Amino acid sequence: MNDWFIRQKEISWFSQEKVSSLTLSILGVGGIGCNLALLVARLGVKKIILIDNDMIEASNLNRQTLYSKQDMGKRKVDTAKFTLENLDNLCSEIAAYDFDLFEKWQKTIEIVRESDYVLNGLDLPEIKRTLIGILCLKLKTPMIYCGTDPHSGYSGMILYQSSASNMACYECLQAIFNSIEETELRTKYSQENILSFGKIDWKELEKKDFTQITGGATMIPTAMLASVLAVNTLIKIIHNQNPPQRIIFDMFSNTIENYNIEKRSDCIVCGGL
Repeated sequence: MNDWFIRQKEISWFSQEKVSSLTLSILGVGGIGCNLALLVARLGVKKIILIDNDMIEASNLNRQTLYSKQDMGKRKVDTAKFTLENLDNLCSEIAAYDFDLFEKWQKTIEIVRESDYVLNGLDLPEIKRTLIGILCLKLKTPMIYCGTDPHSGYSGMILYQSSASNMACYECLQAIFNSIEETELRTKYSQENILSFGKIDWKELEKKDFTQITGGATMIPTAMLASVLAVNTLIKIIHNQNPPQRIIFDMFSNTIENYNIEKRSDCIVCGGL
């Protein structure tokens, strides 16, 4: 019988048993999500859950590694699943769901409950990532956000939200929810209420002066490095190596900065925990 992971097993501190027990959900199968899926499939995790609600377009193909020119017009999750199973997958179960995370919020809750870790690769606006962060905090499911800078296209960031109540949450790190002026909206989407919705209208939480970047600038080296750093964070977490909560990299200046951030006592998402 083939041992696909013999080279990984030769790493003295690495546990294939821990990796092979993981169920991971990947939110968004774009430039980040495609590379995340490829990496964790090659690592040999137990199950990969892909979620997206989009079609493949020409502008995707410079960095979304699971698609080809022949796939234009097809659904992303279906094509990603097919490519993984026929090219990159070694032993993982792969599930693909084509739906809007916020329109079918109860389905999203089910998937987060099932997951050992959530790999969050959602696009702007930021409030969508924040809402997933609140849900993960409520369900005590660790979340790793991974993204690239849509302005420069040559830098990116990884944020790790632990399931531990004494650690900084996504809101502590980003302070997005705190910028919402309407107190009733903060209360409406609090941890206490986050499981009660059938769907979530995230647009009512957008800052009124928010300007959505159309498309965004990015390319394959940036998406790949961001994904590699995110999966490396995951590997460190499951091997108890305490990775930094925030990693910022700039490929133009060849710099990578690591930050550990304290939990904010006044955080409106987790401050009362």
